[in-house]
Amino acid sequence: MKVDLSGVSETLLMALWGRAKISKEDNPVLKDSKAIEIVENLIEYDFEKLDKHLQKYTNVVWLVRARMFDDTIRRFTAEHPEATIVNLGAGLDTSFSE
Repeated sequence: MKVDLSGVSETLLMALWGRAKISKEDNPVLKDSKAIEIVENLIEYDFEKLDKHLQKYTNVVWLVRARMFDDTIRRFTAEHPEATIVNLGAGLDTSFSE
């Protein structure tokens, strides 16, 4: 799918791209195979544009935060299997698939 975004709407790709990028590193903070699949195979977009604007430190901070949310949600849903989780303002987030 070709994606043509700019400005604020383009930021929805940041979480997806960050999860995919960090997941491919050795010993990643989190592993998100779905994000990798989407970035590499399903979305036609120049993700290198994001690399130019974001430092690795910023991406790692986001991913540590994402990992903390993922772990908290997993614990909560293990205790409350009928729960519904709504992730507002998170961009394209694949944490539900892991």
